[in-house]
Amino acid sequence: METNFPIPPHYKFTFAGGNYNSYFFVTKRGIVYEIKFRASGYIFDTFPEVQDHTFEFIIEIIENPHGEAVPFDNLMRDTIAAIFLDFFKTNQQVVVYICDTSDARGLARFRKFQSWFDTHPESYRFGRYNIGLMEVDGAFFHASPITRADNPLAAQIMTKFNELAIRYQQPK
Repeated sequence: METNFPIPPHYKFTFAGGNYNSYFFVTKRGIVYEIKFRASGYIFDTFPEVQDHTFEFIIEIIENPHGEAVPFDNLMRDTIAAIFLDFFKTNQQVVVYICDTSDARGLARFRKFQSWFDTHPESYRFGRYNIGLMEVDGAFFHASPITRADNPLAAQIMTKFNELAIRYQQPK
């Protein structure tokens, strides 16, 4: 995906590929992150046109040499954005960002990701739909599907995800 703006400074990352379409980078504090785009066609089980292009977005700390809470890092937003721009080389992908709330930090993670997304100069290239708290099999989480704005199925993707959210927000 070509950009109209220069990509802001970010950590150098490596695409390793594999089963999870993994990217890796190391912060100035030596924290090693793996960014995964795990195939997740099951999310749109009733929408076969996008099943093969649906991925769950995962940020995972692989190594934290200090063993403490990860401090604010002003390069994280732009590194994640650069990885997204690299991953979304075609307009077919759908990425779903899901925040587990089991440690009571899911909403904070979700808000942080929204903030990163909304303040990046390239965010206009993407469509995102934010879903409130959902429950699936007793687990609570926040979720947001993201696709390129030029995806010809973007409106249908957001509609289908909204239907999914409504299904899981219904009282049982």
